[in-house]
Amino acid sequence: MIAFSRRWHRRIMLFTGLQFLLWTASGLYMVITDIHFIHGETLVTQQKPDIDWQQVKISVNALLSEYPEASDVSLSMHAGLPVYRFRHTEDNTRAMVNATSGEAIPLLSQSQAEAVAQASMKVKVPVEDALLFTSNGPEEVSPRHLPYWQVTFEGWTSPTLYVSAATGEVVTIRHHFWRAFDWMWRLHIMDWDDGADVGNIFLLIFAFSGLFAAFVGAHLTLFHVKRPVKKWIKG
Repeated sequence: MIAFSRRWHRRIMLFTGLQFLLWTASGLYMVITDIHFIHGETLVTQQKPDIDWQQVKISVNALLSEYPEASDVSLSMHAGLPVYRFRHTEDNTRAMVNATSGEAIPLLSQSQAEAVAQASMKVKVPVEDALLFTSNGPEEVSPRHLPYWQVTFEGWTSPTLYVSAATGEVVTIRHHFWRAFDWMWRLHIMDWDDGADVGNIFLLIFAFSGLFAAFVGAHLTLFHVKRPVKKWIKG
């Protein structure tokens, strides 16, 4: 019986050992890295320019009269002008309107998107590339932000800002350390697809296998300690 338990204990430990190593490595990476750095908060400025109320000529009521389906309306500055940003409830798309003239602002051009991204960066570095995505964008960005510009800066961490082409906002910040963190998370929860399912069957199998192996190991340890003690008492 003991030999049988040892044999199965070794097999289970071999089965779960690699995943234990991955859990340790991925967990260590996620613990030692600063989450604020991973989120890109140290790359971009958090300050937003104050609204120039003297330039605001269009009221919210006037905006809603022109766009009755508008929701999530906000007023902020963009390229030195006050703008209304809102969502169309009909098709869930985003839009931006000049709060001075009331004119709809078209989708950002490449130069405009690069200007927004550069103005958001704390450290000024040259732009390496800028790509417009209207569909089928990278997995690291939610599709709800489409259309957007992917503005990549020079640097070994490849800092990348995703700028909404509709609203001119930086919607997502990415870099190589974030991408590594994302893969570490997927390895940690054993969801290699999108890292969203924390209760997948693989994680449950390995978790219960590890728990079973721990109980068997504790039993074997207790047996090896208990047997010499009995011999010592009898002797």
